[in-house]
Amino acid sequence: MVVTIDNEIMKQLVAEKGFTLPNHCDSFADTRTLSREEWLKYRRSGIGGSDASAILGLSHFKTELSLWEDKVSTEDPVEEQSEVAYWGSTIEPVLREEFSKRHSDAEVYILPFMLRSKSNPFMIADLDGLVYMNGEWCGLEIKTSSEYIKDSWGSEGDEKIPLAYQVQVQHYMAVTGLKKFIFVALIGGNHYVERVVEANAEVQSRIIFAEDTFWSKVENHIRPELDGTDYSTTYINSKFTGNDAAVLDLAEEAELLSQYVEAKEALDKAKEAVKDAEMNAKTYENRLKEHMGSHTDAVCGDYKISYRMRKGGSLIDSKSLKADYPDIYDKYSKEKSPSYILSVAFCPETL
Repeated sequence: MVVTIDNEIMKQLVAEKGFTLPNHCDSFADTRTLSREEWLKYRRSGIGGSDASAILGLSHFKTELSLWEDKVSTEDPVEEQSEVAYWGSTIEPVLREEFSKRHSDAEVYILPFMLRSKSNPFMIADLDGLVYMNGEWCGLEIKTSSEYIKDSWGSEGDEKIPLAYQVQVQHYMAVTGLKKFIFVALIGGNHYVERVVEANAEVQSRIIFAEDTFWSKVENHIRPELDGTDYSTTYINSKFTGNDAAVLDLAEEAELLSQYVEAKEALDKAKEAVKDAEMNAKTYENRLKEHMGSHTDAVCGDYKISYRMRKGGSLIDSKSLKADYPDIYDKYSKEKSPSYILSVAFCPETL
């Protein structure tokens, strides 16, 4: 059975079961009464668990810059809930109940409050659940994962947890003082797994330092440095108007230019190495095909080799379509987004 904690139950848990969470953090919002827009506004008041991975550069969904822009924004938060996020929140109660069924010796609780760290008030948390089992309190984090990333959860005997999720619960443990978190994950819609993460003081110290540094940027409106992510590229391109024809002297940025040239040369070398490696692999592939002849399968020691013909797909001859049916071509054609190209040429002579 899953129980929702209210003030009376919390007092009872503190008195009877050593519930120490109130010593480490304060509750500041009842999530049962919040709309999604209100919840998003409260999230702007601090750094949440899923924000931590963005600050550390581990998130596939947010960057430090995009997070900073959200935190400093004065506009009403607008965030369309993705289908993945929708089903994750919809299935969450089911997985919490399933965990309770599988652990009859455990008491499972819902804590319907957003929490703020007493020692580091910029750190906030919104937990999926709490578990009292074997005389100790644990946090509960519930995930739904695609079949495509099942390997990031490992397998029986080789258990893993995605790094961004580990950072998330270390953040929660820093806020709450809990020493352990249990992950309950449904992978591919039909594979239930549990994982456990212990508190790590060194990791938490690094997270707190990084979050403190980030929050200082938020409070002082200091924008994070641009990086190589698509978000940074889109951000800086959106600022470009191209309406100033005067030649700009960037003598003070000579070191930055040198870093760019060095990085570009390293990239060009890497691309050339990839081309060579691809050509090398293709050479031996063709020689293997020659030995296969008309056979579709072969063996060589511990290796199995297959050789198949895959049917080709169909392509639209856009040139002929445009010539023969220009109206249809115009109706279904889309304009490409503009490109923003930075080119650097070595010109030792004065321009």
